[in-house]
Amino acid sequence: MRHSDLRLCILLLACALKPQVPILLAQTTWDRYTPGTLASVIQQEEGMVREAIVRHPDSVEHRYISAWDFPTRARLIYMGRSRPLSPERRELLRLWGRALQKPADFIARFKKEHLFREDSLELWLAVQSVLERHLAAEAEPDRLILAFVLFVGGHYAGADITWLFLMNRFDAEGP
Repeated sequence: MRHSDLRLCILLLACALKPQVPILLAQTTWDRYTPGTLASVIQQEEGMVREAIVRHPDSVEHRYISAWDFPTRARLIYMGRSRPLSPERRELLRLWGRALQKPADFIARFKKEHLFREDSLELWLAVQSVLERHLAAEAEPDRLILAFVLFVGGHYAGADITWLFLMNRFDAEGP
């Protein structure tokens, strides 16, 4: 069994054992998204990524897929910038989708990431393609929005950890 297959098996087992609302309900039950911050999600999960780095110091890069998706309604400042989804985030999304048995077209739903700010923290969030036109039309740069976000995981390749969050809905009127 390859190392990546073993990690995927551990993730699936962790998802099965952890009491939670099934992740597959991500877009159908908006009330499961609780008020919070993305910084607090990162704070809770960063230790897991750092632990993997210490355990495998010879590895060039580390990918971490969370067993919990932290459905969060976060107050974010929309910065008005976008870029294509980075290869690192695309691979994390592919692994997460595979682990959760998402449909084959799942990854194609996220083509771009948009820049947001939460206090002093700037994050690029993968935004569903169907939301992009609405985001551009309804959200003004440097204005507060209410974002419905899921956490996927992180990628580390010798610099900062690159985090992957997915935006599934937003309210441009703000919280």
